[in-house]
Amino acid sequence: MDNQKSLLASGERRTLILAGLMLSLSVAAGIVPFVFVMELVRELAGPAPERQAVVLLLLGIVAVLTVKAVCYGAAHVLAHTTAFRVLSTIRLKLVRHLERMNIGFFHKHKMGELTKVLNFDVEQVELYLAHGLPEIASAILIPFCATAIVTFIDYRLGLCLVGIVPLVIVTNRILQRHWKEMFAAYFLSLKTMSEELMEYIATIPAIKAFSKTENRTEKVVRTMNAYNDYVRKMSLSMVVPAGISGVILEAGIAVLAVTGCLLLRKGEITLYELVLAVFLASAFCASLARLSLSKHFGIVFRNSSMNIAKILNEQPRECPPPADGKPGDIRLEQVSFSYEGNRDALTDVSLTIPGGSLVALTGVSGAGKSSVAHLIMGFFKADSGRVLINGTDISSFTETQISAMISIVQQDVYLFNTTIRENIRIGKSKATDAEVEAAAKKARIHDFICALPEGYDTLTGEKGTRISGGERQRIAIARALLKDAPIIILDEATSSVDAMNETLIQKAVNELRCGKTVIMITHHLSTIVNADRIFLLNNGTLAGQGTHAELYRDNALYRHLWNEKSSADTWTIKEAH
Repeated sequence: MDNQKSLLASGERRTLILAGLMLSLSVAAGIVPFVFVMELVRELAGPAPERQAVVLLLLGIVAVLTVKAVCYGAAHVLAHTTAFRVLSTIRLKLVRHLERMNIGFFHKHKMGELTKVLNFDVEQVELYLAHGLPEIASAILIPFCATAIVTFIDYRLGLCLVGIVPLVIVTNRILQRHWKEMFAAYFLSLKTMSEELMEYIATIPAIKAFSKTENRTEKVVRTMNAYNDYVRKMSLSMVVPAGISGVILEAGIAVLAVTGCLLLRKGEITLYELVLAVFLASAFCASLARLSLSKHFGIVFRNSSMNIAKILNEQPRECPPPADGKPGDIRLEQVSFSYEGNRDALTDVSLTIPGGSLVALTGVSGAGKSSVAHLIMGFFKADSGRVLINGTDISSFTETQISAMISIVQQDVYLFNTTIRENIRIGKSKATDAEVEAAAKKARIHDFICALPEGYDTLTGEKGTRISGGERQRIAIARALLKDAPIIILDEATSSVDAMNETLIQKAVNELRCGKTVIMITHHLSTIVNADRIFLLNNGTLAGQGTHAELYRDNALYRHLWNEKSSADTWTIKEAH
């Protein structure tokens, strides 16, 4: 309930209450015509109908139907207006909240899950407020009004009507015990399908490149089929209780009719009252049957509210003292870290990166290089130990302050589907064209851009597909230069580029060095021989540190890696004899 209340502002709750009152008036006005019609039939069937009474009854019917239409329309306008306002508010709130979260949050929550929350779950809140809530309220109000009038006709008829309700409730309770598990499995299946589809769409080029289309497609189809199975099971679990309830309700109408006939024979009620009671009993049973089928609205709404609240309840770090922006020392003190409780990515790592130096983190894949960088950037929190920048624990900084201190150039550079100029300007939103071009020159990408027909106004395409990998890396370096952060992290920036681009990137890195701390993450040892200090990681531990010459001389693992690399560089394909 708290999750549901938190999604609605007080003004929106008041509007929904007003909508509920209008709906109540509409339901009441919808019941009254039954009484007026029966009185009209009684009058017209009499020996001498009074014209004035007939006219008044007809006017009364028109009046109450008009009130019903106006109130019903007003209730739905208020409900829909509020629902769409809530939808917009929640979606904007989620977007602003996601903007404040660190990258570790997005490692924890897959893109499919977040997309489902932003689209499906938010839409379910709107659907419940605009359609589900009015439907449920109407299905509850009509039986109350019908019961009141039938009881007024004769209390025994009223007892016949309400006497079937406990049977319906008990039956539904027995048959719906497994609903919770069924819906939980359904929601999990929906989440899994969303994640699989998002991953499939995002990786189609790679899937096709490695001829894995059939296998990957089969996996997605299996996930979709599993989701469809849960939909069918869920539908069946809802229809069966509704069907049994319908039989009980119809039996209740029969009991009321028989009781009414007995009372009619005794002269205790009139024929018109009996007919009116049967009509109202039909409306009573139809509403309760509709209520059984509408329960899924509330279940889906509660689950969606919980998913939205789960995201909104994850808060970024509290505001700390401001950072001074100087490229001071970076220290890891006895740091241990694991991803989501899996095996340790880092174990008791201690190292110091001097301010203004160029250092390298190297080692085989899975050694822990990127984990060190993730902790420095504040993507995750260490399980134990401390990470300090300028002598201040990184947990004391806000996301904004960390972002201002650190720039990163990753292996997979993301370019937005806009111009090259605007992609570089992401590093500094208010940069002038001259500043953008100056950064591009330092990144050794200016000449390439000028050679393009549209120059800096060239569109890069979705995810930068119109630009090659080496050029994307240098555009990312231009961004970092423009941002002018005191700490630069290059995460495998040269791992997948050709020799010419690697040389240009190395020259651009030399531009980055001026007055900054540069951390290179790579397993290409040839690119780090001139680093001030190299940290060698192995199986999540620090296996050695020093210059290239020192490590080659004193560290067997480093020497082995270097020799393996040298052998690979001179490897050639022999001619077949």
